[in-house]
Amino acid sequence: MISWFEPIRRTVWRRRPYTLFAWFLSSFAVIILLFCSFTLFSALFFSDRVKDEVIQYNNLILTSATDDYEKQFQLITDSVLTFSMGLDIQSLNRENLSYPVAMETRIAIQQFLNNSSLRIENLILHFGKSGLTLDKSRGTSYGNYFTRFLYHADKPTVYWNSLLEQKETTNYLQTATYSEHDGSGAEISRFRQMPIVIRNKQIPDFFMVALVDADQMYNSFFQSINDNFYIRDSRGLLIYSPVNAKLKEGTGDSSGTAEPAKGEYLFQKQGSYTEFTYSTTITDATIAAKTRWISSFFAILALIALISVLMSFVFAFRLQSPVKRMIETLRQQGSCEKPLSRIKEFSEIQETVKQIVQFNRDITHDLKAKNSILQHYAVIDVFKRTSNGLSRFWDIQKERKPFRILLFQVHYMPGFLAELDYAKERATPYIKEIIDQLLKADFREMLSCQIERQLIITVLFGETQDDQVRAAIDRIEAMMRNERKYCFLTTGIGSGRAETDDLTEAYESAVALLKLRTFDHPGQILVEPMPAAEPQMIYILDHEEAFERNLADGHIEAAFGIVEKTIQSMKRRHASHAQIVALADSLAAKIDAGCSRLGSIPKELRAIRAALDECHTYEQLLQWFHDLLSAAAALHDMHRIKRDPVIAFISDYIEAHYVSVISLEMLADKLNLSRSYLSTYFKEKIGVYFVDYVNSVRIRHVLPLLAQPGAKIQEAATSVGYQNINSFNRIFKKMTGTTPSEYRLRAISITSLDPG
Repeated sequence: MISWFEPIRRTVWRRRPYTLFAWFLSSFAVIILLFCSFTLFSALFFSDRVKDEVIQYNNLILTSATDDYEKQFQLITDSVLTFSMGLDIQSLNRENLSYPVAMETRIAIQQFLNNSSLRIENLILHFGKSGLTLDKSRGTSYGNYFTRFLYHADKPTVYWNSLLEQKETTNYLQTATYSEHDGSGAEISRFRQMPIVIRNKQIPDFFMVALVDADQMYNSFFQSINDNFYIRDSRGLLIYSPVNAKLKEGTGDSSGTAEPAKGEYLFQKQGSYTEFTYSTTITDATIAAKTRWISSFFAILALIALISVLMSFVFAFRLQSPVKRMIETLRQQGSCEKPLSRIKEFSEIQETVKQIVQFNRDITHDLKAKNSILQHYAVIDVFKRTSNGLSRFWDIQKERKPFRILLFQVHYMPGFLAELDYAKERATPYIKEIIDQLLKADFREMLSCQIERQLIITVLFGETQDDQVRAAIDRIEAMMRNERKYCFLTTGIGSGRAETDDLTEAYESAVALLKLRTFDHPGQILVEPMPAAEPQMIYILDHEEAFERNLADGHIEAAFGIVEKTIQSMKRRHASHAQIVALADSLAAKIDAGCSRLGSIPKELRAIRAALDECHTYEQLLQWFHDLLSAAAALHDMHRIKRDPVIAFISDYIEAHYVSVISLEMLADKLNLSRSYLSTYFKEKIGVYFVDYVNSVRIRHVLPLLAQPGAKIQEAATSVGYQNINSFNRIFKKMTGTTPSEYRLRAISITSLDPG
C-alpha cells in the first residue's frame, strides 16, 4: 500500500460516524452526477452520428427505389410485348377490319389489365393503316381518340401519329395530367398518368401506349418523409416527380455519392435497364431539425438535476427525524460500546436492540420447535388420557381458560373415490383447514387437529356465545352443502365449559353427541345438552329362522323381503345411525358365519361388506343388503350344485356355454331324460327354475364387465348371450334390484375399496 495514503485512511476511518442525513445526501449527489454525466455524453455522441445516419438512410432508400422502378419498367415492357404477340394485327390493320376480332382484342386487353402487379391503368393499341385505336372500353379512330379520350394540349393527334416512325422499342413520356371530353367538347374527367409507348419492331404501322399509374408506383417504391424525388431520362428530361415535389433543373451526377450544393444534399442513382437517373434531395435545415432536440434535452436535464437535488434534501431530512425519535426510545434500554455500522444512527440501533433480539429469538425458536413436534400428540394425550406423558406440553402451550369443544365427523359419499380419485386420508386434512379458516374469522383463540381418520376436533378458548358459535357452524354447513355430492359433516357442538372442567369428560360428551345422529339425514348439527332420550333400542331381524332358510335355499327375494320389513320399521321409528350399523353388522356376521362353513369368504363378499360405511340413505342401505344377500346365495348355490352329478353337468355346461342359446330340451337330450322330469328335478335340487338359473349365471358373468371403466351396457349384454337390450334390462333389474347403469356406477366404487 502507498505509504502516504495509510495515515489519511486511518484518520478518515477513526472519525466519528457520519449522520444518516450526510450519507443519504452524498449518495444522492453521486447518483445524480453519474446520471447527468452519462446523459450528456450520450447526447453529444449521438448528435454527431445523426447526420451520418440521415445520409446513409437516404442512400439506402434511393437504392431500393431505383431497383424497384427498373424491375417494374422492365416487367411492363416485356409483358406488353408478349401480349402483342398473341394479337391478330393483320385483321385490324387494314381498311376492311374484322369487327369480331376487334371485340376479342378488347376482351383480351381487359384480361391483361387484371394483372394488378403491372400497375397499368389502360392499354391503347394504335393501328396506322386502318387508323383504328383500341383500349379496354372502346374502339375509334385515332384522331377522335386523342382529341376526346386522351387529350393533352402539348400532345395533339399529329404527335401521336408521329410515334409510328420512332425507332426505339420503348419511349417513356413525361407524367402529365390528361383529360376526357364528351362529344360537345366539355371536359368529363382528369387523370395523371405516365404514358409508355412500346413498339413491336416485327409489326410496322403499329404501337401500344401503356398508361401507368406513376403516383401509385411512387407510393410503393419510395418510402421517405419528403417528396423531393425525380426521374430523368438519359437526355436529362424530367420523366416523373410527385405532385408536391420541388422541381429542380439539371441532371447531376449519377454515381450515388452525396455532394452538398446550395445548402442541400443531392442523392442520385442510375438505372441499369432504362438508364434513367433517380434523384432525391434533403436540405441542411432538415438535418438540423433532427438534432434540434439536443438543446431542449439539455434544458430538461438541468431541470431534472435541480429537482433531484431538492428532493434529496427533503427525503434525507424527513427520513432522519423518525430515526432520531426511534433512537431516543431505544436508548432508554441500554447503550453500546462500539458502533457496528459507519452510519451513526444505525450503529446505535443495532447495539441497543442486539441483546433484546437475540433473547427473543432464542425463546421463540425453542417454543416453535417444541410446538411443531409435540402439539398434535399432546392434544390427543389430553383428550383421550393416553399414557404418552405428553399432556404437560398443553399447559406450556395454552393457559387454562373457559373452553368449548366442537367435533366434525366427515362422511364420504360412494362416488368420492370414483369421481375424484382422491384418498380419504388425504382429503380430511384439507377439510380441516377449510373449517379452521371459517372459524378463525370469529374466534381468535382456538386449537384444531385431526384426532381420528375422519374426526376433527376444535377447541374454542374464552367465553363463547351459543348464537355466535351456531352462526359459524351454519356457515360451515352452507359451504359443505355444495359438496354434498362427495361428502358431508355431522357436527357436535359442546356446551361452554369453565376453566376447571375436565377436558376428557368434555371430549367424551361431544363424541356421545355424534352417536345420536339419525340415519338418512346428512349434515346434522347436534347441540349439547341434548334432551333426555329413551334408552337405545336394540333391533333384531324379524323371522330370523325364515330368513336363514330362504338364504340357504337361494330364495333371495324372500330373504330380502324380511330384511326390508325390518328396515322400514326402523325408518318409521327414526332409528339412529348406530342402531342401523349394529343391525347391519349383526346380519353380515350371520352371513359370514354361514359362508365360512362352506369354505372361505369370497373377495366380492368382503368388498360388499366394506362398503357399509358408504351407505348414508335407506335406498343405499337396502341395495347394500341386496348385494350382500345375492353374493351369499350365489356361494350357497355353487356349493349345492357340486354335490349332484346331474346338476353339476348342467351347471358346468351352462358355465361353458352361457353365451350361446341354451334350452332345457337340449340338456334333457344330452342326459337321456325327459324335459318335464329334468325341469322338476332341477327345481327340487336348486330351488329355482331352469330359466332363472341361466339368467343368474349370465348376470353373474356380466357384473365384472359392467364394473370395468368405460364399459358399454349393450356390448356387455351381448357378450353374455343377451341380444335384446330391453330383455337384458328387465332381467337385470329383476335379478339385482337395480338397473345396469346404476350398478355400473356403484360397482366401481365398491371394488375400489378392496385393497387386494
